[in-house]
Amino acid sequence: EELLVVLDPQAVLAVEDTNLAASLFKIASEKGAYAYANELLEAVQEANPDNRDQAQTFRKLQATLYRNWLARLITDGNAYDARQLHREATERFPGDPWIHLAGVELALEDGDWGQAERLLATRNYPPELRNTVSRLQQTISAMKSQEGKIVIRFRPGSRNIPVVARLGRNLDQRFVIDTGASLVTV
Repeated sequence: EELLVVLDPQAVLAVEDTNLAASLFKIASEKGAYAYANELLEAVQEANPDNRDQAQTFRKLQATLYRNWLARLITDGNAYDARQLHREATERFPGDPWIHLAGVELALEDGDWGQAERLLATRNYPPELRNTVSRLQQTISAMKSQEGKIVIRFRPGSRNIPVVARLGRNLDQRFVIDTGASLVTV
């Protein structure tokens, strides 16, 4: 891990040790240093542009790298960076179904179930993505069913739920909903 800080990709190439480059790529990928791994991969590709077999292998590695990177950003709730990376990944790998599904996830993060539904319907997916597609379809259905409803999310078991309600056109008022009350009056 310390080598990732010390060795920039150009220095790794200067050593001309493919095992070192491969090891650093693997470590960077496993530790979530996706930007470094991607930079290293691109540097190696630029250094050997004529090797077609190697180029195909690197392309697969890079697609996997983008998939994992997007998944991490989405899981961590970093939607802004995920959107930027998704645009880049889609340009490089327009036919990749995993990257496409990350776009569906991002649409759902934005609360745009309509866009998510349209994106999901534009492709056929390999069998290994069946569970992911099913989960996304369920999320879309749940969001559709909440359309036009006011949904207040709270931790199960909470006795009091704080909410802010708009009264009239311009007055926001804080309230507490007592979940144990049989009648609530404003």
